[in-house]
Amino acid sequence: MNTTLLLLLLPLMPAARAADPCAGVSAQTITLVHVSDLHARYQPDPDGVSPYARIRGYFNSVLAKDPQALLLDGGDDHEKGSLADVLSRGMATNEITRAMRFDARMLGNHDFAWGETVARDHMLDPSGPVLGSNLTPVRRSTGPAPAFFAVRQAGCVRVGFFGLLSMPWNEADEPYAGDYPGFRADHDYISAARRVLRAAAGQADIIVMLSHLGNTDDLRLAQNVDGIDLVLGGHTHEWTRSANRSGKAIFAESGPYAEFVTRVDLAYDLKTRKVLNIGHQLLRVNKDMRPDKYVQRTVNEVLRRYAPEAGSPVSCALRDATPQSAAAAAARAVLALGGADAAVADSKSVWTPWKEGPLTPQDFINAFTVEMEPPGTPGISAFYTIPVSGAELAAVAANAEGKRWAYAGPKAPAKDRSYILALPKRALARPKGLLPAGMTPKEPRFLMEAWEALYRWSRPRGGALCVDAPEPPSAK
Repeated sequence: MNTTLLLLLLPLMPAARAADPCAGVSAQTITLVHVSDLHARYQPDPDGVSPYARIRGYFNSVLAKDPQALLLDGGDDHEKGSLADVLSRGMATNEITRAMRFDARMLGNHDFAWGETVARDHMLDPSGPVLGSNLTPVRRSTGPAPAFFAVRQAGCVRVGFFGLLSMPWNEADEPYAGDYPGFRADHDYISAARRVLRAAAGQADIIVMLSHLGNTDDLRLAQNVDGIDLVLGGHTHEWTRSANRSGKAIFAESGPYAEFVTRVDLAYDLKTRKVLNIGHQLLRVNKDMRPDKYVQRTVNEVLRRYAPEAGSPVSCALRDATPQSAAAAAARAVLALGGADAAVADSKSVWTPWKEGPLTPQDFINAFTVEMEPPGTPGISAFYTIPVSGAELAAVAANAEGKRWAYAGPKAPAKDRSYILALPKRALARPKGLLPAGMTPKEPRFLMEAWEALYRWSRPRGGALCVDAPEPPSAK
């Protein structure tokens, strides 16, 4: 044959088909590393290392042995954590979450705290899908939206993911069957799960639900819906030391606040297309986990940019606080700032009372953690002002005496004059026991967050006056 003709014919000849790397594989183990309810707890530990860097570092060690391993997040990345989350209105947490490079993650109710724009930005992640299978946008938009179903290839196995989001919470710190900023939510979880599974039929070998419903709904759903192999739960801030079975699914939770990670190893038979075995480990995040340099560098940079004063002393405490004494300090600070004639704070809203010694803005956040409920509104411990009569204020002072409330203001209000009373948002929603019987709060106006009152009173004094000093602070 003519050489030129041969060269012309060569491109027409079929190329040799590449060998299928899965052709001789009968079984494979898929490793999943899961966290949930991190709640912006990326502040470095006393040794300067962020627990987020340790979590990603642990996953790196898993990835080094199994390049097909997947890192998963169950939602609630925002609120209850770093001062940077509050001062950046959620954007610091969005940046740090993306730095974690999750292969798939779920939205939580607290991820809508800062409103639709920040929530949509949080859904934008180049590393993997962000799920919200029971959410539907209320309007057409070209912006990011949650994924309905997603598949990640892990070696020879297709792992399918979907996720369901719980109800939002209201100003009384109670769940309600409502929607989220910019999105309608379907709270018929069993029907929603079945709808996803019907639409995704045949697309994956293993189905994992990244849930943010809470364990009661997770277990009930798994018991009543076939087709789910693994439920990785969140929202209820609990953890499972050994995986549980519900229906045909295995269920596990990882706990909150970047304290634990869950590792699940699924042995899958590619011939019978069945899960053969599921291994489970709950691991405490600790100093033996070599931190990931990229995450640590990102945390440091974000904190410097958004909250440079987070760890700098702005006040002090003469003794360890109790919930009651911390609430009393917040009420006194509001009064000293001149925002009201009297103030009441709620000791039940105090999370972590500060210790004796220097106090930082982060200490105030730790004490009065911001929970914006309903989403996109001020926190439930935030102060609002209402007008009251002298008689009503006298009743408030009497009702607060020796109970959960801390009162600051006149002990014997003049009955013939009116006053401005500052009280927590949650007390506005459930005033029984604090406000006089039959009184309905009128014209409530947002004043400031509880932590903010302490910060604004302390900062100008440069740590020179302690929040629990014997003399009440006075505005200057």
